[in-house]
Amino acid sequence: MPVQVVILGVTITLLSMLFVHLLFTIRYHAPLNRVNYALQTSATGLSLANVAAQLHIVMNNLYGTGRSWPFMFDYIEVSFPKKSWSQAERGAWCLLQGLSALATHSTHIQFLTMLFPSALEARLILGLLGPLAVAVAGLYFTALSPSAAVNDLGDAIRNTANSSLTLLYTMALFIWGLTINRSRAWRAEGGTAGFGALALVLGVLGTAVNFVEIKEERMRWLPGVVTCILLWQSWVG
Repeated sequence: MPVQVVILGVTITLLSMLFVHLLFTIRYHAPLNRVNYALQTSATGLSLANVAAQLHIVMNNLYGTGRSWPFMFDYIEVSFPKKSWSQAERGAWCLLQGLSALATHSTHIQFLTMLFPSALEARLILGLLGPLAVAVAGLYFTALSPSAAVNDLGDAIRNTANSSLTLLYTMALFIWGLTINRSRAWRAEGGTAGFGALALVLGVLGTAVNFVEIKEERMRWLPGVVTCILLWQSWVG
């Protein structure tokens, strides 16, 4: 529980910083690529709402347990969606998770089509990564099944697909920055090299955290961390 509260607090702070920055830089960012700006802003807003809802549920749980005997907090992670919720509430929760994941991956996929702008490359990126992103979003709805086996299988497939996507994103950035456009990617003026290096570091970090998520699938706060890293990586890139 303490770790969950701290991580959710840090995640919501980072997402809030990114969201405010996107709003204040609309006059500079939007003219560069309106689709990219719209995707980044919507993905950040959805992810911020998602993490804020999780933090609200956790704090409500703390408030409830602290006001009843033995008047102390649990040290057990709060799971989502709660078993006490109705099917409609669980469905709405899964919809929020799915939309957040789909918007985040769509942002990164569109960013890759900017790095590899030819029609063939863009079609390959959309054809290979698009279905994986849709699958990740759809697999959140396996939580609606009453079967524990279906829930576990859905979590495992979704985490694997998520890890595959983040790994492919990172590989694409390394290929673009170290082989295809090395001279452009590492220019000193305007901080281009610094932003490029940070994008690669965030890519490696996001991939590592995602593979941890496969092993430790019961850490419900990890997907929010991965989403936050991906969104910051897209913006830095």
